[in-house]
Amino acid sequence: MSETMVTLQKTASLYAVMAWLLLVPPPGSDARTPLKQWIKMGVYETRDSCELEIKLHHSGAHSMFPNRGELAKSEAHEHASVESAECVPEDDPRLK
Repeated sequence: MSETMVTLQKTASLYAVMAWLLLVPPPGSDARTPLKQWIKMGVYETRDSCELEIKLHHSGAHSMFPNRGELAKSEAHEHASVESAECVPEDDPRLK
């Protein structure tokens, strides 16, 4: 296999993850709950943008998840599990 082909395959695998999911454990549970049971709060193109959303929320810069995800904005504020929010690639095997 040529060096160009190897480089192309490596590049393709880097872009295989097209989205990052911002997940929180369901109400009444914690970070030990299997990821496949977590609630999707947002979808992001990059890990950095997903993690930035968490950092901004924790710093109080703005409210988390405006107009995104499966929970309404008001529910997100009341959702105790928001502190355990995690960014995972959409193809993470723990989601299956």
